[in-house]
Amino acid sequence: MQSSRYRKATRALLFTVMSAFSVVIISCGGGDTSRPDGEIVGSGSGAGTGVLEDRLTTRSDAMFTMDDLVAHGYKKSKEFDTATLNGASEAWYGFFNQRDIEVWVYASHNEALSSGVPLAESVITREPGQTDPLIPVVNRYPAFAVAGNMLMLCERDLATCKSLIDQLP
Repeated sequence: MQSSRYRKATRALLFTVMSAFSVVIISCGGGDTSRPDGEIVGSGSGAGTGVLEDRLTTRSDAMFTMDDLVAHGYKKSKEFDTATLNGASEAWYGFFNQRDIEVWVYASHNEALSSGVPLAESVITREPGQTDPLIPVVNRYPAFAVAGNMLMLCERDLATCKSLIDQLP
């Protein structure tokens, strides 16, 4: 008799847990995965830092140069070889508001999305201790932004890159 009551209680508990799990899956899943211009997207995967917003795509019609960034406060420190950056014409390591930002320049916004984003995704999802392909130190880039024809890897969070982008004409 007691085992029958135990089985009923176990089934009821299992049904409740499965129902709750189904509601969560349905409410979070599927849908349109396209990103409208200016949308901040979060995956929470930013190198184990708890970052909720770690990707930004904006200014799809803009074309920027490194001179534009420098004129608005970006401090270039070191230029990198672009051989491993799938079509980037320039790659720079530098600073803005006392935070590191690595900038990759592409021929167009679409080129930055198609060629730069897959590599940036691999950079921001690294676990602590893995190194950046261009800077042989612990990964510091848990977020990135694509603004016009530029892809920016952002130190700590997206806010620094967003601040720089907001300064651009």
